[in-house]
Amino acid sequence: MTLLRILTLFIAILGFVIHVNTANAEKIVRVVGYTFPPFVSNDGTDGLTMEFLKFLNSRQSDYRFQFFKAPPKRRYWTIENQQADIILFEMPEWGWQKYAQLIDQTRVLLHGGEVYITQVLKGRNQAYFDRISDKNLVGVFGYHYGFAGFNNDQDWLDKNFSIVLTENPEDVITMILKDRADIGVVSQSYLSRYLTKNPQAAKELLVSEKKDQEYRLKALIGKHAPISKADFEAMLEKLERSGELDAFFRSQGIKG
Repeated sequence: MTLLRILTLFIAILGFVIHVNTANAEKIVRVVGYTFPPFVSNDGTDGLTMEFLKFLNSRQSDYRFQFFKAPPKRRYWTIENQQADIILFEMPEWGWQKYAQLIDQTRVLLHGGEVYITQVLKGRNQAYFDRISDKNLVGVFGYHYGFAGFNNDQDWLDKNFSIVLTENPEDVITMILKDRADIGVVSQSYLSRYLTKNPQAAKELLVSEKKDQEYRLKALIGKHAPISKADFEAMLEKLERSGELDAFFRSQGIKG
């Protein structure tokens, strides 16, 4: 065999190996998130979202889901400018209406909601939550609330409500416990975890029976993403049939 033929054969084999490796390589899916306990912690290092991505990565090899954190209002920009491919545990009503042509909505991943809280004081009962427009409110900057028609523009909120916006839900609870606001809004899932760690607070907080909003949390997938809505939902359906999906949520103390 001549040197030329050997070289030609080597190049052909090398090209085949590269092709096979490329075909079998995991596709990177960039997942954006923002501070939203218990889904994404304040520092962006842990939370249900990260655990869910670890779970998905361990159950298949076609995709590698990678997380990065962004400010709440910048999450739209990351999808619009193709810096991110997907956002998990999100509601389309939370400011995504004008980006509808850029995303696909999956089935509901989780149900839940947000409730009102106030400090336990003599004479206060559930009727205290009947009117909140005349109360001093506290919420989280960048979040969308039902009482405000999901409008999270800070100038609009300041004009229409007496409201203070904090950096995270723990600050909301702290302000209520210290009587620095009348009513706070927190997610049921976060409040449940908080009270588990701080059981003494349960006696100091009155929690509304009515909800500010009901969660129907989905995955929103950019149409440019390397994973399609159909493929993502097929992945979930396979895990659901095996019972692994429900087991995951139970392990996180959350009902799917």
